[in-house]
Order: sequence, then structure tokens, then C-alpha cells
Amino acid sequence: MISTGLHIPAATLTKLAKMVAEVQRQTATMTLAELRKAPRERYAPTISHFVRTDFTATGAVEAFVAKRLVRPDHTQSKNGFIADIPIIEDARYGAERIVGECGRYLLDREIERRTRNDLREFVCLTADELSAAWDELAPLRSIFGTSSWRCGCLSERLRLRLLEQEIKLRETEANHQRLVAIAANSEFLAQCRKALETETERALFRREQIDQSRYGSFYVSSDFQARSHLDQSVIEYRNWKGWRA
Repeated sequence: MISTGLHIPAATLTKLAKMVAEVQRQTATMTLAELRKAPRERYAPTISHFVRTDFTATGAVEAFVAKRLVRPDHTQSKNGFIADIPIIEDARYGAERIVGECGRYLLDREIERRTRNDLREFVCLTADELSAAWDELAPLRSIFGTSSWRCGCLSERLRLRLLEQEIKLRETEANHQRLVAIAANSEFLAQCRKALETETERALFRREQIDQSRYGSFYVSSDFQARSHLDQSVIEYRNWKGWRA
């Protein structure tokens, strides 16, 4: 099965790179002694920052603003995330080093939005259907699961977290409470169905174009090899359409 996903446009990665470039301009005057004190990752010295994330009225990322942390604690805030920003590396590559922190924050924010508004995409699923959907995502629950933060993989992580929430709610929810929840989510579920129909149609069309091409070949991560033709098509369509994280 497939469910609505989390789309992060390529422009978000561009804005992340712009923020990294600004941090690098601010730290350009650091002395060699100061650079030696900076924590080192594999690729370059880094400095911990809190990255405040500003959003537009429609919920899209508007800008990232970084503030250096004097005492890094690697905790998250609902207004942004903590990241170790490379201070020497090219800004674009530096942004790619912190897409995990950014993607995790945007994922948590979407889950918080749905929870706050009581939006339950899986409220109509039976217990058996929930169990089957949970088992389907077993590869992502493994420590060897995908480490990609591209939108198709990120959307599957979103589905995993939402399924976990739904299963936990069912443990204490009475039948009449679930019926009330189904009614309350009717408009949201209709929106989800419409969005999925449009996205599925576009994903299958792209898959068909790739399969018919003399030069291209369809690729799907090993985590999703066992998924249906439709699921694989949508997951990789989301990867292709979103940021190249």
C-alpha cells in the first residue's frame, strides 16, 4: 500500500546551502588555532548551530537562519534543529551533510501537525490491514534500513511513524470512538485519496516512460524491492521530484 507523502522541493536544499554559505562567511576570519578546536567530521571542521526554520503561510520553508551554539546539546526545538555545519567545505556539499537533521525536523513537524489536528490517515484500516502495513515496512525498522533522506524514503518513514501512532491509539480506543474519528476525518481522507490518485497517475506515467526508454532503467532501493509495482513507482517518483538529498 501507499499513503500521502512528505514533499521537500529542491528549493529547500538551495536555501539550506545559502544558510551554510552565510555561516562560512561569518567564520571566515577564524584563526588556525580556532579551526583546530572545531569538532571534525570526516570531511571538514564543523561548528554546531541552531538552525531556525521560517515558514510561509502555506507551510513551505521560507528561510533558514543559523545561530552558533556556545554549548551544543544536540536537542531539537519545534522552531528548528541542531546541526554541525561544515565551515570550510563548499556550501552546497555542506548543505548535503546536514540534510538528515533538516529532514528529520521536517518529518517531526509534519507528524506534530497531523497529531495536533487529529488527522488520522489510517483510521479506516482494519486491525489486519494495520498489521500488514506495519510488516510491509519491516526493512525500514531495521538498523540496516535506508539512510536516504530523499522524499520517497522520507515519506515511507512518515508512514511508519503514523502507523505506529495509529496502532497505539487502537489499543485503548473504543469502537464508537473510532467511528467518531472516521467521521471527523472524512474530509481529510477525501483530500488524501485525491492527492494519491493524481500522484499515482503521474508516477506510473513516468515509470512507463523509463521502461520504454532505450537509455534509462528504473531503479528502486533494496528496501523496497518486495513492494508492488505501484508502490515502487510512487516512491521513486517522490525521490525524483523532491530535493536531491
